Parts: sequence; structure tokens; C-alpha cells
Amino acid sequence: MRKYLKALFFDIEYTGYAFGLISLFSIIGAFVIYFSPEAYNLISSKPLFEWLYLNQRFDTLWLYIITVLFGFTALTGFICLVKGVLNFRVFQAIFHITFLLVLLAHLITAMYGFRITEVVLPQAKPETVVTPPPFKPLKIFFRDATYQQNAYGVPTEIKANLIYLEGYKEKEGVLSINNPLKISDFHVVLKDLGNYLAAVNIRITDGKSDEMLPLTVGKTFTKDNFSIDFLAHDPQFSQIKVSYQDGTRKEVLFLSVGSKLTLSNKTYTILGFMPVIVPAIIVDVTYDPSLLLIFYASTLFTLFITIDLTRRLIKFFKMRSSHSQETS
Repeated sequence: MRKYLKALFFDIEYTGYAFGLISLFSIIGAFVIYFSPEAYNLISSKPLFEWLYLNQRFDTLWLYIITVLFGFTALTGFICLVKGVLNFRVFQAIFHITFLLVLLAHLITAMYGFRITEVVLPQAKPETVVTPPPFKPLKIFFRDATYQQNAYGVPTEIKANLIYLEGYKEKEGVLSINNPLKISDFHVVLKDLGNYLAAVNIRITDGKSDEMLPLTVGKTFTKDNFSIDFLAHDPQFSQIKVSYQDGTRKEVLFLSVGSKLTLSNKTYTILGFMPVIVPAIIVDVTYDPSLLLIFYASTLFTLFITIDLTRRLIKFFKMRSSHSQETS
């Protein structure tokens, strides 16, 4: 038994098997997510371990297996690190230190990291991005954006100018593709430039005069003794869904051109809908406390590779020089 355990944790062959199994179950997980995307739609909205606790299903078994396999590789890596230190193998020790730091970074991300996806920031409209406790909500104002267009009319080189609140100070920042903006403990990542439905103006008539009902998305329109909230619309904007409330009734209405609408005991005919569209940016808000650790690990690994390669080249040229002298 002792011999088997020693071979399991000290033989690099078993570590290779573990990485092979990690790759295999990662592929299986990709297929699981592909065939049931709705089940994994919010997997990044919470730390991975918290999400697994809240979603205890059989189809998440591959994630548990990968976690155990990473734990095994971390244990074997630590054993190899100790062996390298005891045998004064500096480069072997440095390699395993970087490997363990990367695994530690992934563990921290799984425990604490999350991503709030597809956040829409309309132009000239202050937005509050709700973040889970204990973090405070982010207050962001999208001022304007500049971009180029390629031959197909697709926006490129997008740069968005933001005003945001950090602590009690108002600051300005520029957000662009592949250049996230750090706000407090978060990174705001620009994904795309799009349009946002800011309001819907409903044109109505009582047969004598026309009126306009300006419904702002996300706000309640109030007039006289009634209030209306805009809820949704169909793709062609031929019909909209609203919530209507007055002193005697509260109901959800589906309105279309030509339909009747009773407001304050007065009946109107709907003449049309005029949507108000404004530019917007789509961003992700991420929290990952392991980024600095990954930076240190990658820097240490790059330094290790550079020193090791330099050492090998020096050794190679010395052997080549001595061989030339012996030949001559």
C-alpha cells in the first residue's frame, strides 16, 4: 500500500494522467454546457463553489471531478517542490512554485471571483450596477464614444468615455476593447457598442386633439390619477405591453395601433408608437482577487524560463568551444 501511494504521488507519470483526465472532463463539460446552456447561464454570476452549492445537479459532476484532479496535481506539485528544495534543485523548485501559485490563483477565483455579464450602459443616463454584498454598487455614467467602421460597417477601435464614482470622488476614464477600466475592486470590460431603447412615445387621440404619452423605460409615467409602466414590445413595434394603474383598477395591457385606451374615464385611440433609441455600450463587470497573484506567477515563470534558457545556451557554447579546441 505504501509503495502504491509513493508511486501515485511521486511518479510524474500519474500527474500526466491527471492532466489528461482534466482535459477529457473539460471537453465533456463543454458538451454539457453546449446542450444545456440555460442551466449554466448564470455560472459566472457567483463564485464557482457558491454556484455549485446552489446548483446541486448530476450534470455538474464533471466540475467536481476536475476540482479533485487539480487538488491531486497541487499535492504532487508541492511534494516535487519539497524534493527540489531538499536536493538544492533551484530551477525545479522555481517551476513548481509558479505552478502552485497558478493553482492557488484558480482556487481563489473559484472561491471569490464572479462576473456580472451583459450590463447595458445607455449614453447620458446614470446607471447603478448592483453588485453582491459586501461590495457597494457601481455608479457609472457613459458620456460618449468614438469608433471607426470597417468595410462592412462594423464598429472597430471603440473608445468609450466614462464618468464614475470611486469612493466619494468623481473620476473619468476611457474604456476600450481589451483594455478594461478598474473601478474600485472591479474591472469593467467593454464588449460591444449597441443601441438602447430609452423611451416609447405613444401618440393618442380622442377624436378632437392628439396627445403624447412619453413612457421612459424603467420609470413610471404619472398623470392625473393614473400611472403607466412600459414593460415590453414586439420585434416590429406593432404592439407594446404596459402596466396600467388608477384608483379603481390595475392591469397589464397589450396596446397596438388602432386599439382603444381608457384614461381617467376618457377613451382614446392609439395612433402610433415612436421609440426613442440612444447609443449604449455593453460591458461585463468582473471581480477577481487573484489577478495580482497570476501576474507574479507568470513573471516568475518567465524569469525562470529566461534564466534556464540562458544557462543552457552558455553551456552549449562552452561545449562547442572546447570541442573546437580539441579538434584543432
